Amino acid sequence: DSLGFPQLPAAPGFTFASDDSFSKTTSRLALDYYWDAPTGTSLDSLLGYAAVSTGFKSGGYNAIAFGNPVVLQTVYGPETNRTYELGVKTDWLRRTVRVNAAAFLTDTDNLAANATVSSAFGPAFPVVNVGDARIRGLELEASATPLRGLTLFANLTWQRGRYGSLIPGSAPVIARATFRRAELPQLPDLAGSAGFTYSTLAG
Repeated sequence: DSLGFPQLPAAPGFTFASDDSFSKTTSRLALDYYWDAPTGTSLDSLLGYAAVSTGFKSGGYNAIAFGNPVVLQTVYGPETNRTYELGVKTDWLRRTVRVNAAAFLTDTDNLAANATVSSAFGPAFPVVNVGDARIRGLELEASATPLRGLTLFANLTWQRGRYGSLIPGSAPVIARATFRRAELPQLPDLAGSAGFTYSTLAG
């Protein structure tokens, strides 16, 4: 064509019909304890909590088939998880400084992830269910207001993830066989950010 892009052959026609429904009721149970510190101490208040919650991500279809009927006909199931969390939230120095910390553990069943599939029309990356996974980590958040209108903030997260039981033939199983290791995607061991905001009212 005029832009110089290669022309691919037309994909063969095929049809696919499926009737699937995905639904789930999620829940959260939390217990907390609030302590208002005595006047004259640097600590103003403390909130400790423990929580258990469930999550759900719907299943779906791979509508972009790239000429591969197998990809189009791959219906992936819903992903569910259970998260356990312990944490504390504190205010200091007349509530000008806030420090929060939490530890968490998440168990995921039927994890949905991308796989790589080859076809005559190039590679495709369908979403498929690969098995179970567990993620654990620690989070630390801090913010301070040293001046009126100025807020400084920073957060740091440490986390580790590993696969549990995997579906035979899934991408992590192939990765383990080929490279002797399979890691959860998009899960850095350490992540953090820092910044500030400043606001003022026009006089």
